[in-house]
Amino acid sequence: MPRRKALLIGCNYIGSAHQLQGCIDDVANVTEFLVSRGFSTHPANMVTLTDDSDPRSPYFPTGHNILAAMRWLVGEPGCVLFLHYSGHGGQVPDREGYHSSGFADTIVPVDFERNGMIDSSALHRVLASHLIRGDFSFDEVGEARHLLAGATSFFRSLKHEYEGDYEEGLQSADQGFQVEWGRENKSVFMLSGCKDEQTSADAFINGRHVGE
Repeated sequence: MPRRKALLIGCNYIGSAHQLQGCIDDVANVTEFLVSRGFSTHPANMVTLTDDSDPRSPYFPTGHNILAAMRWLVGEPGCVLFLHYSGHGGQVPDREGYHSSGFADTIVPVDFERNGMIDSSALHRVLASHLIRGDFSFDEVGEARHLLAGATSFFRSLKHEYEGDYEEGLQSADQGFQVEWGRENKSVFMLSGCKDEQTSADAFINGRHVGE
């Protein structure tokens, strides 16, 4: 049986003007789900980054720590991989010219005001481009509160397996991603909290703050 690795990221932006309520609870819920499916919470197999941790620790979700944890996730072949991100999403100007909109979609680390966001091209290069062909990665980048295409664009041009409405979204993939990464042929599954043109939001369900 292949080794299972998981990276779970939850950013509530505690004490900031951008504070959310449900992202850390999302991580707790996903952890419970993964354990029920046979994942181990041992630190060698599951890494959790949340902003209720020590800001000086590698488990505080700064941009640097998120990218380092992603490199850990894809750092060895032959594993089943799971990624969960819950936090803000956004857009920045597309300096590489991949997107017809002129903007690249992002996830938003807690230190984004000082060190910037992580855009879809960086995510693709750190995550998808480092997967070994034949590996299976089940990546959930769900619950980004301003999702747009932030959850989907860095997986575009890969070998996807999908159902229903998702096919239509893949057909509109930007040409730059198709040209540069169209031959990577990696196996990636993705779940999202909303469609590209929608937004996710905080919700209060069964007495807990969660993403919706």
